[in-house]
Amino acid sequence: MANEIWKRMKGDTNKSYQAFCIYRNLGKDRSLEKVTSSIYFKGESRENVGSKFKAKFNQVMKWSTEKNWINRVAAYDDYLDDQAREDIEGEWREAILLQKKIARTALKKVFNHIDKMNELETSTRDMTNLLKEAANLQRLCFGEATEHVKSENKNEDVVIMLPDNGR
Repeated sequence: MANEIWKRMKGDTNKSYQAFCIYRNLGKDRSLEKVTSSIYFKGESRENVGSKFKAKFNQVMKWSTEKNWINRVAAYDDYLDDQAREDIEGEWREAILLQKKIARTALKKVFNHIDKMNELETSTRDMTNLLKEAANLQRLCFGEATEHVKSENKNEDVVIMLPDNGR
């Protein structure tokens, strides 16, 4: 990413960048108060540290304003969201490829079994069901409909194809 504004900025001291990182990593529950407690008071609450808190809080607030923490963490959150979406899309693509392979393998098994069937075998119904399921899976993998819904129209019959996969 070209503009990774959540990274260390020119002029950040070790302490100010540490504070920003804490703020950035707090996620949806982030607050300057939590950063102040974490960096200066080992996580103790504002009430437990008394009057010392205000001066340290003001310093954190100054860093936040000067270094535009709100926009920086918004960019970071967007980056993380993009990464998560890309991961999910990659997993989805892998799942589709696996489903296609399963459907192809099942269809091959059905066809091989049909070639070897004799009249005395009783598993014809099982093989028919397997063939139907494998064909449906293959259609789903390619985004095709697996069922037809007929709708009566006064002027003519209309057939609407709806895939089971929601596409």
